[in-house]
Amino acid sequence: MINPFLTVCKALKERRSPLLFTVISGKRIGSMAVVDDQIYGDASLVPTQLEADVKYPVVENGILAERIVSRPELILCGAGHVSVQTAAIARMCNFAVTVIDERKDFANPERFPGCTVINLPFKVALERISAANAYYVIVTRGHLND
Repeated sequence: MINPFLTVCKALKERRSPLLFTVISGKRIGSMAVVDDQIYGDASLVPTQLEADVKYPVVENGILAERIVSRPELILCGAGHVSVQTAAIARMCNFAVTVIDERKDFANPERFPGCTVINLPFKVALERISAANAYYVIVTRGHLND
């Protein structure tokens, strides 16, 4: 049987946000993870109906259901002076920061230490990014890129 906790760790590394179901009361013991509608672990823990707008965590019938979210990510579109300061604050708040700008003089590891830097046009770069727990800040050099 696949360990649901290892499944959760793997999903988080892939920037996905799985659901984890854990028995917290009663005589049963077990846990189960749901990643992209795939069940890992004790499938009998799946509620008969899962509401899309449920606020997690929730306890029902002695089972704790919680959404495990990956480290939040900030995607900065633009590498000007505003982005430098925004990236620094985001890193202090434990965000993973990605900076997108095709201008290598602006978007580089020296100006954005500890950040992922992508030197591509915005449209191309954004098509390549898949982040389940991301916030986007658009601070480009002109309205055409916004």
